[in-house]
Amino acid sequence: MTVAEAGKNSREKGNNKNRGPARYQENCSNRACLANQGTICSNGTCSCGLTENWNGKVCDRHLSSCSGKSTETYCSVQGYQCLNNVCECPTGETWNGKFCSRYSAPFTNLRYCLVQGLICESEKCGCPSGTWNETVGFCALSYNQTCYGHRYVRSLYSGEKFDYGFRTQCAPGLYCVKRLRTCQCIRPAVWNGVACA
Repeated sequence: MTVAEAGKNSREKGNNKNRGPARYQENCSNRACLANQGTICSNGTCSCGLTENWNGKVCDRHLSSCSGKSTETYCSVQGYQCLNNVCECPTGETWNGKFCSRYSAPFTNLRYCLVQGLICESEKCGCPSGTWNETVGFCALSYNQTCYGHRYVRSLYSGEKFDYGFRTQCAPGLYCVKRLRTCQCIRPAVWNGVACA
């Protein structure tokens, strides 16, 4: 074998090297789809199952049919339960458009609330500070409340699996001034004692 032939064989081996699992919407003709995304290989592309929706991170099973599937794991692996043949939020939790929120849900143990950055108050999960803002689906801090403090940065999880990167944050119309570490009005608005105006 000549040096040129050895180099050619080496390049061919490199081209055939397994590059690892394919991600969502990548070609899966010669490799498997990424298992933790929940994708399947369909028509040569990694995609979600027919009743699942891509949420930017995984194939989400909220409201997917669980009829005829291993209901104990198909829904529960993403924090849902199989009710009326579809994956739904567990009893007491509500869908906020991104995950099953435990705000106001009766707690079963301290970790149940804490995993979503909530605290237990009056036997229900509540906000550690600020108030619950139904419109945006998080605990919102009001004017002049401390923000970006180590105690206030909390990640929320769907079930106990996926980090959606939410945290207690300033209410709409306010922003966190990092230098002051407090929620302030967006200029030119000023606080009038009730709201930014």
